[in-house]
This record gives sequence, structure tokens and C-alpha cells, in this order.
Amino acid sequence: MKKVDDVSFGHFDWLVECRSQNQRTTLRLYKIVEAKEIVLSRHFVYRELAQDLTAVAFSLWRAVFLSDLTGISGDQLADVKKFLQSLIAHNAVLYQTDFSTREWTFQYYLDNALLRLDRIEKHLPPDGRSSEFRLTPKSAKDTWVFAQDSLDGMVSTFEETLDVYDR
Repeated sequence: MKKVDDVSFGHFDWLVECRSQNQRTTLRLYKIVEAKEIVLSRHFVYRELAQDLTAVAFSLWRAVFLSDLTGISGDQLADVKKFLQSLIAHNAVLYQTDFSTREWTFQYYLDNALLRLDRIEKHLPPDGRSSEFRLTPKSAKDTWVFAQDSLDGMVSTFEETLDVYDR
């Protein structure tokens, strides 16, 4: 079955807002890394956290472009097969590959972000967000928003933590 792109105003509004939020967070993270480069170079754990935060920002940035899903599990399996075929045949994955197999790739990028957020959480003071959200079935878009909000909070906590070492 050929996928039909969601070109509704509601989806477009969501895309633009989420991309903007992600880009603002990514810019903030970049400014932190730039300003705290000396502190980061001296502390392995914080250097690793900067890398994980960057990976989360990238994964969420990519996922938001792939958020137009059917939600049909059969489509996910078909996309896994299509993705693997492309990977084997072309030895490359381009954005178009990600987009044409988005029933699977969206979840891949979102899961990568969530796993890294869990890892980051263990090394930063709590920011008040609960991991319980992930245990309750929500829409893919709701889960994306939760992950992005978590990233926003963790970037703030990361900056505050680095400020302590920069005094």
C-alpha cells in the first residue's frame, strides 16, 4: 500500500513547532559546549554527556521529519524489509530511505533518543520529569514531545552542572 503524506494544517503546525523547539535546544547545547569547552575537556563524564545530548538532539531532529505515520504494525515490518534491502543493495542510508521507511525509522530514532535520555538521567540531578510516561501507551507524537521536553530539561541541568565546575 502506498503511503499518503499528511499535508494537513494540524500536522504542519506540529512539525514547524517541534522542529523549532528542537533547533532552539540544539543551538543552546552548542552554545554550552562552546562556552564550557575547557570544563568538558577536563571531565570525561561531562564530555560523554555532551555527546549523548547531541545524539538525542539529532535523533529527535531526524524523527520529527518522519512523524507522518500510519501506525499499522504490518507497515512497520514492510518498512524493516525495505530498509534492509536498501542498506544491502546501496550500502547507504539517505534521508529518502529514512522517509520511505518511516514506519520503522521514526521509532528507531525515537527509541535511540529515549535510551540515551535514560542513560543521561543517571548522571545528572533529576529535572522533575518522570520516566513513567514511557510505560503508558501514548501516540508516537506525544512520546516525541515528551522526549524533546526531557532533552530541554536535561540541557538546562547540564548547563547548571557545568557552571559549578566553571567557577
